[in-house]
Amino acid sequence: TWTLTDHCDNKTEVVQVIIVAEPELILPNAFSPGNNNYNDRFVIEGLAIMEAGDNEVYPPCDWGPDDQQHFMVFNRWGSEVYSLPPGEPYRNDWNGRNNNDDPLVDGTYFVLLRLGERKLGQYVDLRNDK
Repeated sequence: TWTLTDHCDNKTEVVQVIIVAEPELILPNAFSPGNNNYNDRFVIEGLAIMEAGDNEVYPPCDWGPDDQQHFMVFNRWGSEVYSLPPGEPYRNDWNGRNNNDDPLVDGTYFVLLRLGERKLGQYVDLRNDK
C-alpha cells in the first residue's frame, strides 16, 4: 500500500495486488514410444522449458530448490525402472526406456514427479509402437 500526496496535500492510498497463476501440471496417462515422432516422449503439460537469452528457465515457477526435483518411474511391482538423479530437472524427454537404455515392455507404470513440496503421480499405460 502506498499513500500518494499531491501538491495540495490531498492524499490517495493505492493498493497493488499481484496474482501469480502457476501453470497446472497435467501428467498424461498413456504414451507410445516408437520413434515415429508421434507421442514418443512422456510430456507433462504445463511443464515449461523456456529459453531466456542464454539461460534456461525451468520450471516456470519457483517450485522448490533444484536439489528437491526428482522424476521416477516404477513398474507394477513397485521397482524403480527409470529415474533421473535427484536435482536434475525433468525436461519432457523420457522415451519409455529404463536406466540401462533398454525399451520397457508394454504395460502400466507409475510416474512420480517431485518439485519441492509438490508431488505428482500418475499411472501410465506404455504401448510401444511396432
